[in-house]
Amino acid sequence: MWLEQFSNCSPNCEIRLNHLPSSIQIDMLLEGSLQIGFVRLPVDSNLTTQSICQEMLALAIPENCHKDLSNILQKILNYYPLYQLDSNTYPCLTEQTELFLQNNQLSDHKIFVQGDMTTLLALVARGNAVAFIPQSMRQFLPVKVKLLTPEQNNIQWEIVMAWNSKINNDYRDNFIKIVNAHN
Repeated sequence: MWLEQFSNCSPNCEIRLNHLPSSIQIDMLLEGSLQIGFVRLPVDSNLTTQSICQEMLALAIPENCHKDLSNILQKILNYYPLYQLDSNTYPCLTEQTELFLQNNQLSDHKIFVQGDMTTLLALVARGNAVAFIPQSMRQFLPVKVKLLTPEQNNIQWEIVMAWNSKINNDYRDNFIKIVNAHN
């Protein structure tokens, strides 16, 4: 919604959407090659931030997950391998997953997957694995995948919009106004 409205108001502005780790976005914001980032806290104190949402981990499981496994994480992790995206591409998700597993003393059999979130969810949909993903991905779940939100020691993090206010950019400022008008 924000991007569509911004694009309509600023047709001469080139918009590029890329999935980049928070650390790379922060570096790009500081050097001025990126105008707006959506990153996980904490960020460099030289950047301005605005909270967008709270995020938490959820476990994507096959829709046909055995009833006796539902909501018993260790049994699920014993039965299914845990697919995890490459830590170079998704370092934040990898870190959050590891922290959750440690905090809950859960063991797993990890299989690392090259690709993106869509690839990961398609593999879970085939019924052979599970994967921890951000709960906000709920709206993009393929058929045959459901989400469990763990109750014990769940990991939460804040997503913020970040920018370098020391760099003047009218397009960026207009985008921020659009976001603020819809929050």
